[in-house]
Amino acid sequence: MWNPLYEEKDLYGKGCPFACPHYGRTITYPSEGLCPNTEHLWRGTVGLPVFWNRTPREVLDAAAATVGKVLANPDQLEMNRRGSIG
Repeated sequence: MWNPLYEEKDLYGKGCPFACPHYGRTITYPSEGLCPNTEHLWRGTVGLPVFWNRTPREVLDAAAATVGKVLANPDQLEMNRRGSIG
């Protein structure tokens, strides 16, 4: 299960809050099982990457168009989830 929040552990650009240099010690987080309700929710969620301030407008527009296409075709998502389409 890939989740950028859990896997990349870099939410604010300097490792914070997971490996924040201001905290003074390293904390190890398990890759799964720490938040089972959140992990269950994530499996049924469409996730988008975090866009930093300098993301080109064309990239944002392409991401928005992709989300619109996905939202306009929920039946195809369900068929894909069940393995009905390739």
